[in-house]
Amino acid sequence: MIAQRLRPALGRLAFALLSAAVLIVFSEKLFWYVTGYSVLDLLLGYFFPAFVLLWVVDFFRVRRLAPLFLAAAVFGFVAEGC
Repeated sequence: MIAQRLRPALGRLAFALLSAAVLIVFSEKLFWYVTGYSVLDLLLGYFFPAFVLLWVVDFFRVRRLAPLFLAAAVFGFVAEGC
């Protein structure tokens, strides 16, 4: 009973972690040689902005490219600005 209720939330968290891992590769590893941070540190640091990005895409029902740029701007603000 409880597992059925937690399954969607755990699925969203797992998807956010996987999205954060992809964002780390394209944001950090391809452009910078980051030293001093382990992959786990970066994953935890990118988890919250990735979760916010996925929430914005879901909440505003982003289905086209132009709104996706605005959602990505929110990601950039949360990741770099905060």
